[in-house]
Amino acid sequence: MKILVTGSKGQVGRAIAKHSKDSKYTFHFTDRETLDIGNQEEVEAYILGLKPKIIINTAAYTAVDKAEEDADSCHLINAKALEFLSLANNQLKQPAFIIHISTDYVYHPTHDNLITEAEPTNPQSVYAQTKLEGEKLLSQYSDQFTIIRTSWVYDEDGHNFVNTMDRLGGQKDKLNVVNDQVGSPTYAGDIADIIMRIVEKIGVDKLVLKENSIMNFSNEGFTNWAEFAEEIMRIQKHDCKIHPIPTTQYPTPAKRPLNSRLDKSLIKEVLRIEIPHWKESLAKCLQKD
Repeated sequence: MKILVTGSKGQVGRAIAKHSKDSKYTFHFTDRETLDIGNQEEVEAYILGLKPKIIINTAAYTAVDKAEEDADSCHLINAKALEFLSLANNQLKQPAFIIHISTDYVYHPTHDNLITEAEPTNPQSVYAQTKLEGEKLLSQYSDQFTIIRTSWVYDEDGHNFVNTMDRLGGQKDKLNVVNDQVGSPTYAGDIADIIMRIVEKIGVDKLVLKENSIMNFSNEGFTNWAEFAEEIMRIQKHDCKIHPIPTTQYPTPAKRPLNSRLDKSLIKEVLRIEIPHWKESLAKCLQKD
């Protein structure tokens, strides 16, 4: 079975590559140089030539603040590309099942409760708006798909909060970090594991995935960015002190949600899984040293 993975140089794409090394399936990893998903003709030619059975779209424009001034590029990659992938896929005699990675930013609730998949969407930034539009285009043009909404993603090598804090922790005596945005850090390796489980599930019970076309996933447990940073300092044995501050003292071009507490009950039920706690996965990630 051929599986197409877009965004292979991103955090989740790299993690899938590691997880797929011993797979019985044939994975085809693409990046912007080998497949520009923002180019409709290129997408059509690639998919019709490969004829994949599964498409895993991890490609995304994730520079949240930059997107506020680069809305066209963000829209092309996060939204229109889903239309291109879907339309090309629909031309296959047997269209592939599409697995798409989305974000908690599409919710942006005004409450502090757990967020289920039924939560009304309320995107507050260009990034969030384009990710939601991408979901809508996928659902409009595709019949077989699953969307995974996740949060606070990091891995060993990417430009992410964990690596930034680790680097600065070895250079600074004190860092100001916001403490009123609450959610779950999510290790890209755990997302890759979930995706591999979905790949197996497609062959066994595709219907249950179609019926649950949107599922939340993040590591277990909730924290805020300041506490997250403190745990990084503790594991890495940095002497840097974390000074908690409110979001109002750290303004950014794009608005961040204060509540990203994702309810993972659905994905745990559908895939019959247990999800690692964020502290456990963070320690695993930082073992790279």
